[in-house]
Amino acid sequence: MIQFRLISASGLLLWLLAGVSASAATKAAIDFDRDIRPILSDKCFACHGPDEKERKAKFRLDRKDDAFKPLKSGDLAIVPGHPEKSELIARITTKDEDDVMPPPKSGKTLTPAQIDSLRRWIAEGANWQSHWAFVKPERSPLPPVKNKKWPRNEIDYFVLARLEKEGLKPSPEADRPTLVRRVTYDLTGLPPTPQEVDAFLADRNQDAYEKLVDRLLDSPRYGEHEARYWLDAARYADSHGYHIDSERSIWKYREWVIDAFNQNMPFDEFTTEQLAGDLLPNATTVQKIASGYVRCNMSTGEGGAIEDEYKSKYTFDRVETTSTIWLGLTMTCARCHTHKYDPIQQREYYGLYALFNNLDESIMDGNKPNPDPFIKLPTQEQAQRQEWLKKHVEEGQARIDSPMPELDAAQAQWADKWHQKLNAGWTVLAPTSLKSTNGSEFKILDDKSVLVEGQNPEQDVHEVTLQPDPGSLAAIRLEALPHESLPNRSSARADDGRFELSEFEVEVVTTDAEDKVGKPKKLNFKRAAADSWESDKEIGKAVDGNAESAWSIPTNAVTEPHTALFVLGEPIKVKANSEIHVHLRYETSKSKRAIGRFRLAAAQTDELTHLLIPPKQEPWHVVGPFKSESLKTGLVEEYEPEKEIDFNKAYPGVREEIKWSEKPDFEDGKSHVLVDELHGVHGVYYLYRRLRVPADCKVDLTLGADDLFKVWINGEFALEQATKRKAEEGPQKFSVNLRQGENKVLVKVVNYQGACHFTFNADLNDADSLPGNIAAVLAATSDPAGNDKTSVRNFYRRAASLQFKSLFDQVALWREENNVIEKEIPTTMVAKESGKPRDTFLLMRGEYDRKGEKVEPGVPAILPPWPKDAPKNRLGLAKWLLDPSHPLTARVNVNHLWQQFFGVGIVKTVEDFGVQGERPSHPELLDWLATEFVRSDWNVKHLQRLIVASAAYRQSSRVTPELLARDPENRLLARGPRFRVDAEEVRDTALFVSGLLVEREGGHSVKPWQPSGLWEAVSYNNAQKYVPDTDMAQYRRSLYIYWKRQSPPPNMLIFDAPTREYCVVRRPRTNTPLQALTLLNDPQFVEASRAFAQRIMTEAADDPKRRIIYAFRLATARTPDADEIKVLLDIYHQQLAEYRKDKDAAENLLGVGGFKAKADLDQGELAAWTTIASMILNLDETVTKG
Repeated sequence: MIQFRLISASGLLLWLLAGVSASAATKAAIDFDRDIRPILSDKCFACHGPDEKERKAKFRLDRKDDAFKPLKSGDLAIVPGHPEKSELIARITTKDEDDVMPPPKSGKTLTPAQIDSLRRWIAEGANWQSHWAFVKPERSPLPPVKNKKWPRNEIDYFVLARLEKEGLKPSPEADRPTLVRRVTYDLTGLPPTPQEVDAFLADRNQDAYEKLVDRLLDSPRYGEHEARYWLDAARYADSHGYHIDSERSIWKYREWVIDAFNQNMPFDEFTTEQLAGDLLPNATTVQKIASGYVRCNMSTGEGGAIEDEYKSKYTFDRVETTSTIWLGLTMTCARCHTHKYDPIQQREYYGLYALFNNLDESIMDGNKPNPDPFIKLPTQEQAQRQEWLKKHVEEGQARIDSPMPELDAAQAQWADKWHQKLNAGWTVLAPTSLKSTNGSEFKILDDKSVLVEGQNPEQDVHEVTLQPDPGSLAAIRLEALPHESLPNRSSARADDGRFELSEFEVEVVTTDAEDKVGKPKKLNFKRAAADSWESDKEIGKAVDGNAESAWSIPTNAVTEPHTALFVLGEPIKVKANSEIHVHLRYETSKSKRAIGRFRLAAAQTDELTHLLIPPKQEPWHVVGPFKSESLKTGLVEEYEPEKEIDFNKAYPGVREEIKWSEKPDFEDGKSHVLVDELHGVHGVYYLYRRLRVPADCKVDLTLGADDLFKVWINGEFALEQATKRKAEEGPQKFSVNLRQGENKVLVKVVNYQGACHFTFNADLNDADSLPGNIAAVLAATSDPAGNDKTSVRNFYRRAASLQFKSLFDQVALWREENNVIEKEIPTTMVAKESGKPRDTFLLMRGEYDRKGEKVEPGVPAILPPWPKDAPKNRLGLAKWLLDPSHPLTARVNVNHLWQQFFGVGIVKTVEDFGVQGERPSHPELLDWLATEFVRSDWNVKHLQRLIVASAAYRQSSRVTPELLARDPENRLLARGPRFRVDAEEVRDTALFVSGLLVEREGGHSVKPWQPSGLWEAVSYNNAQKYVPDTDMAQYRRSLYIYWKRQSPPPNMLIFDAPTREYCVVRRPRTNTPLQALTLLNDPQFVEASRAFAQRIMTEAADDPKRRIIYAFRLATARTPDADEIKVLLDIYHQQLAEYRKDKDAAENLLGVGGFKAKADLDQGELAAWTTIASMILNLDETVTKG
């Protein structure tokens, strides 16, 4: 008994001791990083943290050495083991408002629990740790667990150990339909087909799931799905962002990201090529494409924007985006001041800034899709076609340029005839006054030429006054004539016989009846022609307004006479008592190169005037835009100008009253902008002009306009372009019969989006009439040189030979096609380093124009030092980030991956690993994954395979009320992941299940339906319109949707997609009524429901119950239970009765969207099944991964 009692007493003692231990365990030892740093960071760092400008009392609590220093008073804030002696405890517990910390004015207070934690921490010795994220991850051994059968791989040991610590058990494994659906969504972004589900259910091999995972990782869909997450972070978009937010060409970078994931590019290469692909030795085209990451920031083309300001904005964005993606740090506040919470100095921020501050790029994007630098990336077909065109253009041009003896002989006779005709009728003018600015003397010879004598200055200006006859004046002719008194019997005063005429200037001065001299009127010459010139010193240099350039003659032609013509754009009327003042300037060099003998003549006869300046056709008159609802309605609708042309009439336009305006700059044969892409107003435009011909004739016309047009000649319909013409097809060519005299031409152009170009040409030339440029050349010489020779030859051959005209036209078409291809070649923006390093300065308060001290490239001191052998540029930055000792890069990016699968990262604040961010729920697991990532050579698929293969991932997502209350966000991982899929997956699921999804990889962005007017509401001048695709492009995956930053796809935003204006690594996940309304009413989803209904009717047995089971499995991967079948059957029969009764309602429902169901399907039945399909697509289970 005694022994029993002793044993009992001992047992009682042990029980009591165990009770004490249990009580103590309820208050575990304080962990500084877990329990104390968050309190100090949130409540104290603003005044006692890294930011020295905001720091109070020169006291810091963010660094151990400073926290334990004596205060100004000599007291110690923290006395390890003695909270009663610690000033920190005294200040946070005092009742004195002047002394209490935090001060009341800060708005911050400490809870009793936080005060108790601080007191206990000091009592336990005030142990201090570095912030966990700034310490290199160490690979922890697998923790011991009780349930040794549950873990499938290393991940599970860490998860289970935490669960057992919390007194929880993992959930059972999810059923196989749920599992195959979950992993298929997670690795491809799409649900599995019933056939894929059945194949997995039928595969009872132990490795069935592993084979499933491998198949999904090998699918092209994998890369498309993974790319979406990365593009959020990289802030990829199809528009520039600021101001006009016009189109950007960088979709090749999106392709690169997709390919990189599909090829399982190691993450270190993936990082390096994006940050610095252009800086790699012998960088490939693909690596340069990857550097597009650096150019994904928003940009502007706004007039008046300050380049330095936007250069700073772009660089800020690059620093902060890169810091978020690879470092998981919030750097933004450090651009203005030292970080208030994290140990990042403002100077260190600008060290990172310096690494991105050396880009050679266009700051103003010019509202172009591809501001410099960019590269061209022709497709194989484009490259091959251009090579073919180049070959044929060269061959064709060789034929055009080849000698044709008979034709050339005929041309020579023709040219002589015209030269004689164009030389008749000139009025040679004897000078009435001659002056020299530098002492030359003049002698007028019998032939009215002028011989220059006397001094021969280095430079000179000869001023000649002429007395013309009253009447028209079309041109001035200058002849340089040889003389025996001049060197080498030439026409120049220089020893070698060559002159250099720097400028030929002419003014007309009129004296009125009262002998009052008027103001000189300078003549502007439209063209100049000469019989010869030396290399680049052609005649045009004499009228270019530049005294440093000149017309000169060949060395081997100094003894010959030379002629130059200067032709006006329009003839002028010369009044009586008018004088012509001619200035011959010799100022290009100091080599005494004046003309020694010259003669001047004027073209004043009517015949000569008409030959040199042919009467112009009337210019185009334009009116518009008239309002149209679409291209087709605009083309069909008849507007007032089609009934009557009245230049004095005004019409109601798109925005305001519109009137006819003359367009003299719309020159024939050239392309003109009728509607500017960004600033113009789209609609219906009319162009009208009159063409005059000397006799009835058949004329070839060329006309091109965007997008649709009609043509009337003399009131009769002549041509219509009712569908958009492919750019490579070029303008339309057609022939019309014109009558002698005046012919009326009316063109109607309908443009709805983008730039509208207009081009027109009438081939009215023949060998019996000359265009002005050819007349000028033949007036100067019958045997022209250089380009003039080519122009004359081409004109004659084209006019005189049908064979050559056809060849000319064909070569012109080939050239036009090549130009079109050149414009359509895809381009992509890339990074390019400036050759000369650019100085970087700390910007005070982050303001671009307040420069502080100069800063060298560098990284925060809290992180590893810059690698010794790394260059101080973006390539070096990549190497620094990928250093195995780096504490953040691997941790941050495995956390991104974990978030994809579980909905929440191991660190919930995936964008903030700093002291204000949340601590990891499983720190040892995070570090194990980070080290595994590096050990596996940065193998992304390896890491994802580990995650989806884990028992933690494969758990059922069913949750009890108790577990939901204990762990609402599933941070402890006691159940499988379950959450609504992202916006893109919602739409893609509807398309996939309905059978509409078009799976084509890469390419330009696409434009599915969206409400009209959204782009106009945010675009400059309401000029940008969203025109949905009408072909199969509208059914492509949402990854490829055109992303306009100022107006992203609305159904994507409703489901929480970002605008892509800035880096986003964690999307919010909301649940709103708008989302349900979108699934019910968005035409894309209504259309998908109809296509889904057709699948149900055509692919399932002709039995409503079986059809419902088939439809349910298509969307959810599981078979519905009896109650679910009954609900859907009842609704189906109800809807079928209603739609058979109300055929109009069925027709309206089936008319939404572009998809056309099979004509032989019963319309009432199809409408009823469309309703059922819509219900299934709206199920929470359909849009939820669980």
